[in-house]
Amino acid sequence: MRSTTNSDTDNIEIERLVGEYARELFGINADGSYKNTFEKLDPATGEAKLVNGNILEDMLTNTEVLKDPSKGFIIENMSDAPLYRIYINDENGVRDFVDISPKMAQLYVAATYKNLEKYGSALSDLVNVCKIDTKKQGKNFIEQSAYLEKYKRVFEDKEGFFEPEGLAALQGKNGESFIDKKTMNSISLFKDILS
Repeated sequence: MRSTTNSDTDNIEIERLVGEYARELFGINADGSYKNTFEKLDPATGEAKLVNGNILEDMLTNTEVLKDPSKGFIIENMSDAPLYRIYINDENGVRDFVDISPKMAQLYVAATYKNLEKYGSALSDLVNVCKIDTKKQGKNFIEQSAYLEKYKRVFEDKEGFFEPEGLAALQGKNGESFIDKKTMNSISLFKDILS
């Protein structure tokens, strides 16, 4: 998959920030390797100290992130007090730190999930239409028509989620790939049987 080219600078900035925050929260370096330490703030002094693990792991195992431990890990019960120090690049590329609370960390996790959801959905649709079996194509003409529309939509890729060369290789020239022949033949055969 590739990243979309979006002329809306606000969306690009949001995606950049979400990506940087996500890497810090999950403990992933810019090169993709895992970090094994993070900076945690001492609630009494506000000083940052280096501890083992990553922020999300700490949030799941540390009851001090909760206002009331008996209520569990819901957003309303997450502490508003800064507990973690993360490092991100500002809009000029200058690296600086930001102190965040467990509540903010949860909101960044939700934003990261929401940001990745569209890519996951597109990849899921591609996998679905490229399956070798015909079980998911439908049991009647309406279901098969809906499947065919989904198939065409995935390979048109108007959102630009996939590399065009990769989609072309999957679909083949003039419908010569196995996937395209399987899809078109199974739907046309069903139509022929019914007519």
